[in-house]
Amino acid sequence: MASPSATDSPEEESTDVPEVTQTETRAAVSRLRAKNTAPGPDGVPGRALVLALKELEPQLRGLFTACLEQGQFPSVWKEGRLVLLRKEGRPADSPSAYRPIVLLDEAGKLLERIIADRLVSHFCREGPCLDENQFGFRRGRSTIDAITRVRALAEETVSRGGVVLAVSLDISNAFNTLPWSCIREALNYHRVPPYLRRTIGAYLEERCVTYGDVTALVGASCRAVFRRDRSWDRSCGTSATTGC
Repeated sequence: MASPSATDSPEEESTDVPEVTQTETRAAVSRLRAKNTAPGPDGVPGRALVLALKELEPQLRGLFTACLEQGQFPSVWKEGRLVLLRKEGRPADSPSAYRPIVLLDEAGKLLERIIADRLVSHFCREGPCLDENQFGFRRGRSTIDAITRVRALAEETVSRGGVVLAVSLDISNAFNTLPWSCIREALNYHRVPPYLRRTIGAYLEERCVTYGDVTALVGASCRAVFRRDRSWDRSCGTSATTGC
């Protein structure tokens, strides 16, 4: 059977949108509770949100379900606050001396986790078939599992008098340099439910990062349009464009 093309939009795909369940929400919250991260632009730390969810969980589940039904990701959750962390032993005037991290609102990260879990569930049911030795981005597999596997292979080879060689490959800024159109095509190719494709499409649009009084609008072409502040109209023609 031929594989579906990247542009297929089969009509037989279900348009039903399952409601966000209490189980999904609590699974996302459990990961939020385990981390003590700095808050995003709204200033609400994860611990405060966890406490508030005791009262607000039904409303939040309703909001998340509405986002999935409408194929939307709220704009306020698409703004990140850039923080530069100084690396030890590097000259302060060198760009490589700083590690950039982007802080996002915790409520938006809950919706991200629910979407990610539904994607994983879809791929577990529908494929693609993954190599047995792939451990990344797979449910029930951890870094410890990967290390254990490598160690077992090494010990087995050495016990037979063989030599073990390891090759390491790191792709720098993999997500930052991947065209978002490729992500959309891959979701379509693997027949991800339409409601998830729409919501993820909205998630990728009009994202921005703020540092001080400067906001960078990140587009699908991985280029950023810088503004002096949020009130500066993007269409005024005075914005400068630079590569990510």
